[in-house]
Amino acid sequence: MSVDDGPFRVVSLRQVDVFTAVREELTRLIEEGGFQAGDRLPAERVLAERLGVSRSMVREAMRVLEAAGRVEIVHGAGTFVRAPGHDPIVDALRAGAELNTTFLRHLVDLRAGLEVKIVALAVERADDADLKALQDVLDRLEAEHLPGPEVGSLNVAFEAALGSATHNPLLTRLQAAVHELWIQAWGSLHLAPGTKQALHDEHVAMYRALVRRDAEAATRMMHDHVERFRRF
Repeated sequence: MSVDDGPFRVVSLRQVDVFTAVREELTRLIEEGGFQAGDRLPAERVLAERLGVSRSMVREAMRVLEAAGRVEIVHGAGTFVRAPGHDPIVDALRAGAELNTTFLRHLVDLRAGLEVKIVALAVERADDADLKALQDVLDRLEAEHLPGPEVGSLNVAFEAALGSATHNPLLTRLQAAVHELWIQAWGSLHLAPGTKQALHDEHVAMYRALVRRDAEAATRMMHDHVERFRRF
């Protein structure tokens, strides 16, 4: 199954299914493994062997969990648990709904409003440290995420960094829950929402608009970035 809309509709059943399974297993490990906030998770190599997948797949899943606020990756030190418990906001937003195309379209509506507001506030509020954090995310994704074998991307690290730049903890908590549902929904449909390179290029353009403090351009780019996912 595939839906073609230029570089933004990519389906890779095996990669998406394996990634989804790895992310779910790591989430289960965090929630049911007796971990507390601040505890270090087993090494990437150990997790890869336990799950029978490549280290790159574990690394990609960890990046997504980091963007959702579940873990913190400290280079040279390991991966540490930030939120060991299940987020009740996720259940409240889903309210028992089936993760199908209708739900995903509803989620696009929610993400469009939320992410556009976030990028507008980030243009206004981001300080030098926030801009550096955003650049660091882009640099890390370019160095580690883009060269990986998987074609599609479910990585929302850049959007999560934009959320942090708003300095609004209510927005960032809601954003994390929406991102979790976003990943669940695409995974359940066996789809990846776009090629890594195409999505990364849009993130870079948004970052440049943010640095220029060009709210009109940044919000327009984010609107188009999210609304494109409606066409699947």
